[in-house]
Amino acid sequence: MSPKNLPICVMVLGILAMGAVTVSADQPGLRRQAEQDLRDGNFREAFDKFEALCVDETTDPGLVGQDLQKAIQCLQRLGEVKRFDDLCARTVKSHGQNWRLLLTTAQQYLRIDHHGFMIGGEFERGPHRGNGRVVNSFERDRVRSLQLLNQAREWADQDDDKPAVSTFYMTTAQILQGQRGGGGAWQLQALTNLKELPDYEAGYYYRDSNGGAPVDKEGLPVVYYIPKSWEAATNDGERWRWAFSQAVENNPRELNNVRSQIAQFARSLFGVETMARQPWFRPASADQTDDPDRPRTYDLDTLEDDETIARLATGVKRFKFPDEYNFIEIYETIVEEPRTGRAENTLQLLASVYENRRQYPRAAEIWRRNIKEYGPGNNDWKKARLEQIVGNWGALEPSGTQTAGTKPSLEYKFRNGKKVTFQAKRLDVEKLLSDIKDYLKSDPKRLDWQTLNIPNIGYRIVNENLDKYFVGEPIEWSEKLDPRENHFDRRVTLEMPLENAGAYWVEATMEKGNSTRVVLWVADSVVVRKNLDEQVLFYAADAVSGEPLSGANLEFFGYRQERVGRTNRFQVLTSNFAETTDRNGLALPKKEDLNSQFQWLTI
Repeated sequence: MSPKNLPICVMVLGILAMGAVTVSADQPGLRRQAEQDLRDGNFREAFDKFEALCVDETTDPGLVGQDLQKAIQCLQRLGEVKRFDDLCARTVKSHGQNWRLLLTTAQQYLRIDHHGFMIGGEFERGPHRGNGRVVNSFERDRVRSLQLLNQAREWADQDDDKPAVSTFYMTTAQILQGQRGGGGAWQLQALTNLKELPDYEAGYYYRDSNGGAPVDKEGLPVVYYIPKSWEAATNDGERWRWAFSQAVENNPRELNNVRSQIAQFARSLFGVETMARQPWFRPASADQTDDPDRPRTYDLDTLEDDETIARLATGVKRFKFPDEYNFIEIYETIVEEPRTGRAENTLQLLASVYENRRQYPRAAEIWRRNIKEYGPGNNDWKKARLEQIVGNWGALEPSGTQTAGTKPSLEYKFRNGKKVTFQAKRLDVEKLLSDIKDYLKSDPKRLDWQTLNIPNIGYRIVNENLDKYFVGEPIEWSEKLDPRENHFDRRVTLEMPLENAGAYWVEATMEKGNSTRVVLWVADSVVVRKNLDEQVLFYAADAVSGEPLSGANLEFFGYRQERVGRTNRFQVLTSNFAETTDRNGLALPKKEDLNSQFQWLTI
């Protein structure tokens, strides 16, 4: 090399050196600098340091996993997740026998963004500006995670830190089950090939999970049992069970944790809640008759603890739980071993199971036990759940407008209580409408849509104390009730002793229970509108007979908002006129009067 070229070479080498961070002998110092950069938001500088620590073979084996996590965090903050795969590959190459690092890397593959683009035949993870075909790497990332775990297993089994090894196997089981619970459990029947990575899939990741629990050739639910070894497993479901067994073998304290996760998996497949994903299926209703002769195949309250009604791939079926998958029995086993700290939460799960199975006395019994043994909890929410079952409760069902001439009726849904007291107050509808018109004429700066919502007057009376609209003396009466057994709901139709047309605020108060309120509209006349060509025809008739109302006065009140010039202010414009119906009960307002740009009230 000639002397004249030497300065140029030195300059080039100097520039190259500026683009990399060299791992010094003081790795703790470098790590502290990287963490400070991360806290200061200097993500580029932090990444360069963490990356250097990740790929250095001499980095502390116990800390390199944390270095990798923080390096990935920097990439995410920099918007450069496309560098994730390369970083993980180089880190694994430097620490291929560090099972803790392999475990951390496997977890990162499941947490990273699985979407990206194919550009020039190469996958670029994460968002991208410009052209490219959208693909996802979910299944590929899952297989890569399992490859890393399989690679780490040999080294993990040799570690004397058995609780840590147990955690390794718990994570393995969770990754095997990833996106394969509930309706996606059919995928566990396959044995994932760990020798090669699957190709990227087109589009965004999506799995239809509404197919019901898988069944075998005999139509029985598919379940997975523990094989003799990882290699002996014939599908991912058996691998999943084997990983759980190894977690317990390395740390017996994980037994109830494993039981709980298997119970959760079994419930996602065989719980009665799965029927909710069957839109055409309607189980027996609590409002049905107590006739003992009617078929009760699908009555949830008749289920024994060893059977269920669930949605399978072949449809809804009543069957006994498969061995080892009776989640009720599993929950009860966990409850009897409170030293694990899971008993209280499991009791709550067990109570919810019986609630969903409509076995309310059993659910109430479990809530009482939970409260007795572990206290009511914050804000007494457990007592509230118990009260929902055993307390007196009732609710008036919403009703449409009813016709005058006969006593109106309301449906009342209740449980447990034996007496309900009613109070009805007549509403001054004319005053209500007059106040609404006055409110609009006042040109409010901002419209209150609650004020304009006439059908919602009942809500406003309750929440805004609008008792100024009550007229006359309230009407009070009581009704005796015959509740169903076992805390089931019952719905009855009750006549209201209201003879005159109008609007009534009706309140029902259950004896030693709650109160519920509705507004009941009783009409003696009705107005029907029909859109014509550029006009609207109105027909006024008797609500009972349908006979036309001749000479009826129809008042029209309309309003609209209009911007004031180019400002951000609006003004409310109103219009008011009246029409009289002819002998056929018809009224045809003029087009210019009934401006289509207005919202109209017909009074």
